[in-house]
Amino acid sequence: MYVFIDKKSKALLHVANVSPGDEREPVAFFDKYDPKTMEVGRAEDQFVPAKFAIRKGVVVDLDAPPAETLAHARARKLGEIKQQALAERAAIAPDYQLLNAGLGLYEADRAQQLRDTVNAFRAEADRLEVLIGKAKTVADVDAVRAKFPTALVTPKPAAKSRSKSG
Repeated sequence: MYVFIDKKSKALLHVANVSPGDEREPVAFFDKYDPKTMEVGRAEDQFVPAKFAIRKGVVVDLDAPPAETLAHARARKLGEIKQQALAERAAIAPDYQLLNAGLGLYEADRAQQLRDTVNAFRAEADRLEVLIGKAKTVADVDAVRAKFPTALVTPKPAAKSRSKSG
C-alpha cells in the first residue's frame, strides 16, 4: 500500500492499495503525485496507522504496541516450550525411531529407553506448564527455563529384593 502525504502539513492526501511485489513508481498509483510537495511511503499492511511517519519510504507506526498481557505471555511461552520440546526430542529420538519402537522392531531395552525419554520430555513440559500457570507477571513467565534431556534416558534397573536365605 502506498501512502501519500503533504510534506508541510503531513496531511494524508491519498492511499493506494498495491499488490505485493508490484514495484511500479508512485506516480503510477496517484497521477497528481508531486515529489517536491509530497512524501510517499510504502506500508506492509493494508491499513494506515492512526499515528505514523514516513521514514526512508516506509510507513512507520508511531504508537507503541500494546503491552503483552499475562494470559498472552503464558500462551506464547507454552507454545515456545512445546516447539522446543519437540525439536530437542526429535534431535535425540527421531519420530521414525518412536514408530519403529511402537511397531516392535526394537529390542525391549531400546524401546523402553525411547519410552523413558519421551516421558522425561513430557514430565519436564508438565513441570514448566505448572510454573507458567503460577507466574504472577510477564517477567516471571519469561524467566521459566526448560531443562529437557540432552541424550536418551537410560532405564533405571529394577530394584533387586534382598532376601535372607538360610
